[in-house]
Amino acid sequence: MSSVTSGPASLVCAETLRQNAYRGRIVMVTRDTLPPYDKPKLSKALDVDGVSILLRTRDFYQQLEVEVWTQKEVVSVDPADKAVLLSDGSSQRYDQLLIATGCRARPLDCPGRDLKGVELLQRYEDAKEIHHAGLGRNAVVVGSSFIGMEVASYLSDKAASVAVVGTSGFPYQRSLGPEIGGMSMRVKRVVLKSGRVLEADVVIAGIGVIPNSDFLAGSGLEVDLRKAVVVDKVITR
Repeated sequence: MSSVTSGPASLVCAETLRQNAYRGRIVMVTRDTLPPYDKPKLSKALDVDGVSILLRTRDFYQQLEVEVWTQKEVVSVDPADKAVLLSDGSSQRYDQLLIATGCRARPLDCPGRDLKGVELLQRYEDAKEIHHAGLGRNAVVVGSSFIGMEVASYLSDKAASVAVVGTSGFPYQRSLGPEIGGMSMRVKRVVLKSGRVLEADVVIAGIGVIPNSDFLAGSGLEVDLRKAVVVDKVITR
């Protein structure tokens, strides 16, 4: 068996297989530098220590006899040949394949999005970069839901200034609704006001996610308009 990603879903799958006496080879593949870790913690503490957010210790995988391949990305899947092609040019055959690639941060769709200083929070290394880039600088956070507001809160006592830009009337409006989202109006000191021009040394985007399924193009596996993998009632294909 092979698993494309090393997130919580893959970890639970591997644990469950071993608990049910599966003795076959299990390989988890991830482009991250760390084995499975708690990514939601990144936006709450950008300078968090990598070891503290690991879902299991490195020794755990050795004891479970699970291979974790870090810094390797799956670029395509060949269901007919039951193989995945990796970014380093190698390939890996499988009997059963678990695709649990999650989502990636949605990039800004505006001129200047590729300029130095425009950041996306997606990996552990991104969190560290944003932390250092924002210290004592002017930060503009694009996105007023959970990720954006958590990053703004973290930077509030570290950056020279923090402003939050969002398309909704107030933070969390789309995710929590007007009644609950409106309760966060107390943070308007970091919300962009109409007509105001903000100086920014760093911009952090937290405007949603996109399923990591590009590598399935041409594989014959079905994805929907949002690029999510289409599954049956038991979540298999």
